[in-house]
Amino acid sequence: MKNIELSKQIITQCLENGVSEFCLCAGARNAPLVQVLSFAKNVKIYHFFEERSAAFFALGRTGESGKPVAVVTTSGTAVAELLPATIEAYYSLVPLLLITADRPRSYRMTGAPQSIEQIGIFSHYIEGSADLERETLNLTSWDQNFTFHLNVCFDEPVLDETVTAWEPQFQLRKRELPKLGSLQKKTLNQPLVILGPLKESEFESLVPHLLRWQAPIYAEGMSQLKGDSRLQSLLLQGSDHLLKKYFEKKFFKSLLRVGAVPTTRLWRDLETTLIDVPVYSISNAEFKGLSRRTHHFVGLHLLETFSGEWSEDFRDEVFETDFQSRTKILDLFQKYPQSEPAMIFELAQKIQNQNVYVGNSLPIREWDLVTGKSLQFEKIWGNRGANGIDGQISSFLGGLKVDVENWGLFGDLTAMYDLVSFWIKDQLQVRNWNVVVINNKGGMIFNNIFHNETFLNRHNQSFRSIADFWKMEYQMWSSIPADVSCKNPRLIELAPSAEQTELFWKMLTQ
Repeated sequence: MKNIELSKQIITQCLENGVSEFCLCAGARNAPLVQVLSFAKNVKIYHFFEERSAAFFALGRTGESGKPVAVVTTSGTAVAELLPATIEAYYSLVPLLLITADRPRSYRMTGAPQSIEQIGIFSHYIEGSADLERETLNLTSWDQNFTFHLNVCFDEPVLDETVTAWEPQFQLRKRELPKLGSLQKKTLNQPLVILGPLKESEFESLVPHLLRWQAPIYAEGMSQLKGDSRLQSLLLQGSDHLLKKYFEKKFFKSLLRVGAVPTTRLWRDLETTLIDVPVYSISNAEFKGLSRRTHHFVGLHLLETFSGEWSEDFRDEVFETDFQSRTKILDLFQKYPQSEPAMIFELAQKIQNQNVYVGNSLPIREWDLVTGKSLQFEKIWGNRGANGIDGQISSFLGGLKVDVENWGLFGDLTAMYDLVSFWIKDQLQVRNWNVVVINNKGGMIFNNIFHNETFLNRHNQSFRSIADFWKMEYQMWSSIPADVSCKNPRLIELAPSAEQTELFWKMLTQ
């Protein structure tokens, strides 16, 4: 099969499997795919010169659209650039399609230019792979639970025929719904419920079961249920450092996690000081999230088989302590208005009902602290699969929503790590988006952990020149303005007071 013919067959198979958006990183070796995509109808193409950010953008697009997005690369180390996003996709249950061009198989293990061993490069982070030279592709084995790697070998001449406008003829493949498992009823002893990140298709069905339980709930922002009016009487909204104390006082004697792996500090305590607490978890992923023994069940529908019982009712004391903690937090916002948490709190009040992306560990933890149960948002999301700082802005830009404002909150080092992400800016139809960089001059999440300046990577950089380079609107905020709405892409540099921030965290834990 010739290169162009093979490329057309691949694109047709993509469309049959619901893949109609392509992040295209053009090069010499993938020229047949570039040409075929350029002249194909009914496909959406985003053009990138750099593969790493293209893959993270595809991750965001897949999460927003609910359909796998393809990333198309040339050969060699370009393929390796896809690994970070592939790892994140694996742990986030977001399937991508990686289409990588290659030289013929005879070049492997020769050290010839642009020839590396591309098959197997993604290890166990993919559902499967196919290695094509002139064979026919069949993607029906791809269940789209995880990423699929399609490696395509093209021989010379790379462009072996002229390409003109063409319209792929295809029939969308129907997929069978997975069969749901069953479970015997389980009753937990004085449980705390922790809601980790949930997808939009998941959280609504959980509410009746949570109401039936009547157990206290610690809902992280990315659960989408923190501001749910139906759960108001059950939601805890104080500092999460209290959760450990509740277990130490035996107010709670077991824990049920629902959704993806939580961010809260308590989850790490379960590996150390709370090693004897029975942990149950229900998720649509197979990842139990702890190295020690847990009772993990796959399938959120299984929540209907769980219930809780209380030998003594400590809930009144729990909610009273929680109320006092929340009151203290609000007082500290007033006392230290230019601290980092207080500024994020004020911003959160003004971007309710919008699409919010929280881009790395410290903004996620601060967001969960400052947003009480009274605030509601269109969506709160982020990359929490592998929990890295890589590709965060790219994923945010891939997941922009059309009918609301889009806000991404990022640490300064996280933003620096992904400055190439703004390349895609002028190809996006959505214009009302904001990248908020919390510039606290280093990786301050480590400040209270190691007490060693080496970990902080201190700097004195401003982001104004970055906005100028990418021709974006730029604003510096040392306080949150009355009107924060936007109509065009904007980079906002948030400049909190280091002194007030340090005092806030010190007083919070006293």
